[in-house]
Amino acid sequence: MKLRSIFAAAAGAALLAACGASPSGDPQTAHSREWLGRDHRPAVAMNGEQFAWAHSVFDGYRGAGDRDIPATIEPLESEGCDFPRPGPGVRVRHVHVSSGTDITSIQQIGDVELAKAVDRFLEDYVRRGEAPTRVRYGAGKQLSVVNVAVTDTSQPIYLVFSSQAHVIWNFHVAPGADIRRIALVGGGRLGYANAPAGVPVQALFGDDRIDCHVAPARMPQEDWIYVRDADITPGRRESIAEFEDRAKRYSRWFGRQFRKPAYEHIGDNGLSNVVIGPMPTHSSHRLPFAPLEGATLHLSPDLHTVVGTRRDRARRVYEIVRGAAEEAAGGELTPLSSS
Repeated sequence: MKLRSIFAAAAGAALLAACGASPSGDPQTAHSREWLGRDHRPAVAMNGEQFAWAHSVFDGYRGAGDRDIPATIEPLESEGCDFPRPGPGVRVRHVHVSSGTDITSIQQIGDVELAKAVDRFLEDYVRRGEAPTRVRYGAGKQLSVVNVAVTDTSQPIYLVFSSQAHVIWNFHVAPGADIRRIALVGGGRLGYANAPAGVPVQALFGDDRIDCHVAPARMPQEDWIYVRDADITPGRRESIAEFEDRAKRYSRWFGRQFRKPAYEHIGDNGLSNVVIGPMPTHSSHRLPFAPLEGATLHLSPDLHTVVGTRRDRARRVYEIVRGAAEEAAGGELTPLSSS
């Protein structure tokens, strides 16, 4: 799917942000506020649930936005339940997120989401007596991006990425890093960009994941708000027990596949950046930042994929929903206004 020509005007108008210095303050606190939607200073996750500033890892870092339009989108295939096992001397590095916090300009709409949007559109049409001018609550979901910095050059590594929501993994690899294979397991929509040339990438998502009885899940932690409020929220303890059972099942499957416990990972409920390996010790060692803009994006297929500025996406989603509503009404909406 070629997108550059369609959105060249929007992309060409955008200017690259200057690198700038790292933000002030504590990145650990900023990450917590970022997850709650209260802070947009980008933190990067390291080992041991520690955080640093993304600017200290990436040279030219910037958050995702409307200008981040891929040059090409290629379909990502799900390839079955089993992954190749890591070979002797190969270290498995696992990153697990519930979702990303850096929202992209890429939106996907599935058949169930479209059906719900069409129902709302028709309800509004009947109530108003004329076609709505917008799609109430929109349709589908925007994907988030998690930027991955691989700085581990000490030994061959097998990278495994687990996500529970809709995530694009965007790779940045230091010279000398020996990546043997990349595995992606997605509970939602899934994609990747800027992977090293020649490195095999295998993905499991969608119906294949369901048929394989695989559901990425992290073991609930005592410091999670969801867990802390368990005693004052009816039914919460039962829900946590179900989540723990799901996490145990995922860990057992993960151990069989990769010979490593799933709970040994870098991750959090929400992330925008992660570093696998040591932090750069000097500004000259930072990795050049590669945005989604102009990249080839490998993306799980869906009924509709919409890419562009917020206004462009809203216009295109309206066209899709109205067209589907007209088709559901037999090609003509007018009779509904008098029904």
